[in-house]
Amino acid sequence: MSGTASEPIDRSPARVSQLLSVIAASVALGAGALFGGIGALFGLFGLLFVAIGVVRGSRRLVTTGGFVLLAGILAGSLVAARRNS
Repeated sequence: MSGTASEPIDRSPARVSQLLSVIAASVALGAGALFGGIGALFGLFGLLFVAIGVVRGSRRLVTTGGFVLLAGILAGSLVAARRNS
């Protein structure tokens, strides 16, 4: 091993990946909003987490946003199922 210093590794996401993440989160927001207000509310928070996570390069925020978006779709689906039964 040599004694030279190496460049730090840049782990931030690529621009295309950032754009695709926000687009996917927007689609999930729309899917959650189709089922009712609770789905839209969760979707907005999820989209917010994903967008902030993408800008900051935080995998934790992006993952949290994904789970919140999923919860919004599930909660909206449950509300819609109860309404229709």
